[in-house]
Amino acid sequence: MDDNDDVLDRPDIHVYSINITLLHGTWGQGFLKNDTESHTSNSKRWFSSNSEFSNNLINNLKERGIVCRVTSTLWSGSNSIVARDEAAAILAQHLNSQHKEHPNTKQIVVAHSHGGNVALRATNYIEFTENINLITIATPFIQIRRRPISIWLDMAFFVFCLASMVVCAFFCNYVFSLYSTKNRNIRHAKDRIDCYHRYIYVHISHHNCQGNGPCRAI
Repeated sequence: MDDNDDVLDRPDIHVYSINITLLHGTWGQGFLKNDTESHTSNSKRWFSSNSEFSNNLINNLKERGIVCRVTSTLWSGSNSIVARDEAAAILAQHLNSQHKEHPNTKQIVVAHSHGGNVALRATNYIEFTENINLITIATPFIQIRRRPISIWLDMAFFVFCLASMVVCAFFCNYVFSLYSTKNRNIRHAKDRIDCYHRYIYVHISHHNCQGNGPCRAI
C-alpha cells in the first residue's frame, strides 16, 4: 500500500486524487539488455520509482492540493510492432488493476516516444473508458490505412508496372544485341584486313623469288 492510498479512499477529504502511470519509450531502459542504472536518486531514469522527475511531480501536485500516486510500467523497449503490442497488453492489465482498486480515481498515463503508441494501443484492451487520460511526449504516431482506391485501379497499376518491366527488359536486350552485332562486324572487318595483308605478303614474296637470285623477304 502506498502512503497516499488511505487518502485516495477517504471521501471526507476533498482533494482531487489521481493515479499517474509513467511509460518509457523505445530502449527506455537502455539499448542493451544488460544496461543498468545507478542506485543514486539523481541518476535514476525519469520513470523509475523515487526518481527526480516522479518526486518533483508528487511534490508539485501536493502543493496544489492534489494527491497522486505515481507508478510505472516497464516493457522491453524493442523497436517493433510486436513488442509494442505486448507492452500495450501489460499496460492495460496495470490500468485495469488500478481501476479496480480505485474506481473513482482518474487515471493518467504519461508516455514518452513510442510509449505513446503503446498507451494508445492499450486503450483497446482496458476494461473501462471513464476517468482516463493520456499524455504523450515526442511520440511518432503511426497510422496504417488502406488507400481509398478501387481494386480495378490497383490491378491496372500492377499491370502497368509489369508491362514497364517487360518493355525495359526488351529494350535492354535490344541494346545489348546491337552492341554485340557491332563488335562482331568489327571483328569480321579486322579478319578480312588480316587476310588481305597475308595475301599481299605471299604474292610479293612469290614474285621476288623468281629467277636465279636469292629470295628477298619483305
